Amino acid sequence: MITESLSGGCMGATGRLDGGGGRVMGDVSTIFLIETLQLYEWTDDSEFLHELADTALRAADWFANVGTAGTPLPHKQCCTYDIIAFANYDHTSYNSFLYLAALRAGERLGAHLNNATFSKLCREKAAAALPFLNASLWNATHEYFRAWSDGKLGNPPWVMADTLYGQVIANTLGLSSDGGDATAPAWLVPKGMVAKHLATEALFNPSPYGLTVVTTTGAPPEAPPPPTTSCKTAVSRAKYDSVWMGGAPDWAALQISLGDEGVGVSAALAMAEKELDHYRTDLRDQWNIHGLTANDGYGVDGQPWCTAHYGFHMPLWHIPFAMSGQVFSAVTKTLTFSPSVPCPYVLPVLVTGGVGTLTCSKPAGGARLSFDLLITLGKIDVTTLAVVGEGGGKHAGPAALVAGQTATWESSSGGRALKSDDVGPSPRLQPVAGDFLLQATISRGSGSGSAQIIFDSGASTSVHYALSSAAHTIDLVRTRGTKSTTVQTRTHALGSGDVLQVELLRRGTFYLLYLGSHLTTQPRAYIERPSSDVICLNGQHRVDPEPEPLSSHAGVAVGGSFTLSEMRITPYRWEAAALPEQPVLSHCPTCGRDRGCDPAGNKTAACWAYNQIIPGGGLLKLPNGTFVLYVAGSDFDGDDGGGKQYMGVVSIAAPTCVFFLGLKKLLAGDWARARPAVAAPGVPSCWHARRPR
Repeated sequence: MITESLSGGCMGATGRLDGGGGRVMGDVSTIFLIETLQLYEWTDDSEFLHELADTALRAADWFANVGTAGTPLPHKQCCTYDIIAFANYDHTSYNSFLYLAALRAGERLGAHLNNATFSKLCREKAAAALPFLNASLWNATHEYFRAWSDGKLGNPPWVMADTLYGQVIANTLGLSSDGGDATAPAWLVPKGMVAKHLATEALFNPSPYGLTVVTTTGAPPEAPPPPTTSCKTAVSRAKYDSVWMGGAPDWAALQISLGDEGVGVSAALAMAEKELDHYRTDLRDQWNIHGLTANDGYGVDGQPWCTAHYGFHMPLWHIPFAMSGQVFSAVTKTLTFSPSVPCPYVLPVLVTGGVGTLTCSKPAGGARLSFDLLITLGKIDVTTLAVVGEGGGKHAGPAALVAGQTATWESSSGGRALKSDDVGPSPRLQPVAGDFLLQATISRGSGSGSAQIIFDSGASTSVHYALSSAAHTIDLVRTRGTKSTTVQTRTHALGSGDVLQVELLRRGTFYLLYLGSHLTTQPRAYIERPSSDVICLNGQHRVDPEPEPLSSHAGVAVGGSFTLSEMRITPYRWEAAALPEQPVLSHCPTCGRDRGCDPAGNKTAACWAYNQIIPGGGLLKLPNGTFVLYVAGSDFDGDDGGGKQYMGVVSIAAPTCVFFLGLKKLLAGDWARARPAVAAPGVPSCWHARRPR
C-alpha cells in the first residue's frame, strides 16, 4: 500500500519525514499506479519507469488483492473526501471508479514492462469488478451511481458529486478496455450511464458556487434550509452541503467528452465557470482556492470553508483534453484527437515539450475538412498524427515541428455525415435509455425512397416507422424474431425540397414522430411503448405512469433515393409536475377494447385529458427560458396496446397550483389540434423538475 502522506501526525505529533503515515486510502495506491503510467507515456523516460516499476506493482497487488477483502471492489476504504467517513461502508462509487481506471492502467503498464501475468491479473480483476459495480452501486430505478453500498446498512439514495473522477482520468489517458494503446477517450461504463448520473448530480447537488458534496434524500433540494448563526449547525450542514471544488470541473469535462450525448460545451463550461469565477471575481482570491466552499444557508454564504490552498480545483485541466479528445504517447510517438465539438474549431494542444492549437476548417465548396496543427511553444516529434472518428483523417507521415511550424492534412470524408455502415438494411444502432430525441437530416433525390426510423430495438424485437416517398405513408412496423407486422398505417406528405428533417421524441411511454421540429409542429404519428404497463382491474384502467426505464437501441436506415446526411440522438430532460409513486386510476369508467377511453363512442369526456403520454399534463422548458404545457388528446384502446388518437399541445402563461383539481375547467376546449406556442417565463412554485427514473 502507498501511504497517505510522507509523514503522519495530522491530528497529533508530527511524525518523521519520509516515514509514511495516514489512513488506508482508496484513492492513493490506485492513483499512484495511474500516474506512473501517465508520466512514463508522456515522457518516454525508461529510467523513471524501471525505478518505480516494483513499487507500482506492489501497490497494485495491495489494492487488487488486499484492499478488496475478497470482494470485487475496494472495501471499507477512506477517500479524499473524508468528513463523511466512507471507510465505514463496504463500497463507494468514488473509490470504485478509480479502481477500474487503475486496473486498465495496470493492464497497459504490464505491456510496457513485458509482464503479461500482471496485465492478465488486471484484466481479470476488471472483468469481475464491472458487473459487481453495476449490481451494487447503480440505482437502476432512478439511474445514477449511489455514493455507497453496504451489506448491513443497505443502499441509501446518496448522491456524491465527483463520483466519476476515475472516468475523467480514463478519458484523458485513453484507458481502453483491451489494454492497448488508445487513440480516443475510453469509457469505463456505457456513456448513457455516465450521462444519466451527471444529470442526477446537477439536479440533486446544485449550488450557486458549484456542486455540493453529497445529498442524502434521493431527491432534488426542495428549498434552502433556514439560516442559522449556530456554528454547530453550520458544521453539521457543511458536512454534506458544502461545495466540493473538484466536482464541477470534472462534471464539465465528462459532459464535454459525451459529445452529442452531453449537455453541450457551453452548458458544461458554465458549471465549472460558476465556481471558478466565484473565486476570481467575487472573492478575488484565486491563489487560495479551498477544497470546500460554504453553500448558502449557514451564515458564510460562498465563503471558503476548509482546507486552504488546496488543489482539488485543478481537475479543470482535464477540460481542454475533453474538448480535443487528445491522447498522446511519447513512447509510441502518437498524437491523436477525437474532438467533442463539430468543425470549425480551434482547440488547445498540450503535450510534453510543446503546446499549440488544432484548427479545423471547411473550405468553401470543399468536400473535405482541413486540419492544421500549429506549434506555438516548444516542439513535438510524432510518427502518427491524426483526427480519429467521424470526419477524421490521418497526417501523411511523421511530424517533427518546432514553434511556428504547422502540419496540415485533410479528412477522409466531409465531416459529420454518418459512415456507410451506419445506414442500410442493418444500421449500426446507438444505445438509448430513458427519454431521448432522435434528429435526422435525410436528403432526397429523384425517384422513390424509404427511410426507417428505428426504436425500441432489442435482441429479438424491433419497432420502426417506415416513411415511403412513393406511397406517401408512414407505416409502424413491429418485428419479433423474423416476423414483421405492420401495426399502423397513416398517410403523410413529405413536402417539397431536397432535405427532410425527421425527429423522433420518446417521452414516458410514447414515441412521437415529427416531420419537422417537435417544438413547432404536431406529431405525424405516435405509438405507446409496447412494454408499457397497462392493466385492467375491477372495471378500471390502472396505468403505471413511471414504467421501468427503457434501455434499447435507436437509429435510422435509408434506401432508394433517400440518403442520410446527419443523425444525432440526445437525452431529453423535461420539466414536469411531480408524478405519483403508485399506479393511478384513469378517468375511464369502463375497460376493454370495445368500450375503452373513447369520448366519441362512450361519452366519457372526463378521460380526454388523462393518459400515459404525460399523466396530469407536463411542462416543457424551452432553451429560451419559456415554458410549454403539454396535455393529452383523445384516448382509446387499440389493438397495438394503446394507440392514442391525439396529443394536444397548448401554452399557458401562468399555471396555478389548482391545475390538477380544475384541469377540465381550465383547459376546456379542443386542444387536440392546438399548435405549441411559448408561454411567459417563470415557473409557479407548485411545478418542479421531476425526479429522474
